[in-house]
Amino acid sequence: MNRLYIASLAVVVLLAGLCAFLAFSLFFDIREQSQEFIAEKKDLEYLSQKHEKVKKSMEYEEMEAVLERAYKMFGDPKKPIDTATTLKMLAERNDLQVEIDATRSRATLPWPRFMFEVEFTGSFPDALEFLREVETKEWLSTIENLHIEKDEEEILGEMSLKVYFLEEDEE
Repeated sequence: MNRLYIASLAVVVLLAGLCAFLAFSLFFDIREQSQEFIAEKKDLEYLSQKHEKVKKSMEYEEMEAVLERAYKMFGDPKKPIDTATTLKMLAERNDLQVEIDATRSRATLPWPRFMFEVEFTGSFPDALEFLREVETKEWLSTIENLHIEKDEEEILGEMSLKVYFLEEDEE
């Protein structure tokens, strides 16, 4: 009987050791897999952040193109003569006689601007086309005080055109 107790105790100790070994092995595997999972999660988070940065930089590049186009709409404060020359060219292309007087406005809100007093003479269709071209020109501008009257066969027109520009930083 004593041998039976010793044999059963040996079996119990052996089973307990086997269970402890299996449990230790399982816990070790679980710990190893959870560490791998955490590492993969960190990699995924890093890649996700990198993806967002790339996405934002693409948005920035698109916005940069739009901002560049908007910047080009402003006139050059150092070259108001270019705007006057363009107006003369548009008038000549539409068979109009034109006189232009340019002055820099003292007002700076919302932006600094040049005022162009434009007087034009020609046929009604030509004057209409000239105004359409001025209106659709890629300038940031407004037409004010447009006055048109008919004189026998010609149209006499006067308008004030404000062309806005960005102030250059003084260095």
